Amino acid sequence: MQRMCSNSGAPKRVQLLATVLSALACDRRIQLVELLCNGELSEKEIAATLQATQATVSHHLHCLKEAGLVSVRRKANWRLYSLKHNQVCQILSSAQELLKEESKREG
Repeated sequence: MQRMCSNSGAPKRVQLLATVLSALACDRRIQLVELLCNGELSEKEIAATLQATQATVSHHLHCLKEAGLVSVRRKANWRLYSLKHNQVCQILSSAQELLKEESKREG
């Protein structure tokens, strides 16, 4: 996954964190993760819900999988996707809370 900034001198844990946050730094991927917070889905189900092409969904799932956030399993002819870690949902929830707090301060 390509990142906008790179600091090869950063500790490995910081580099990994940057990879995860970069994977989430896309509105479409955030929507996709929000769907997966509710449970396992097929690529086709995700595409239909997001009103996106399967190629687009496939690309975003690949990015999330490369960042270690999504896992896939086969069931008959289907590929089912799920989040590897529930903490990803907590990250999104925390970010939404942060935005609410900022909105209150500005308001």
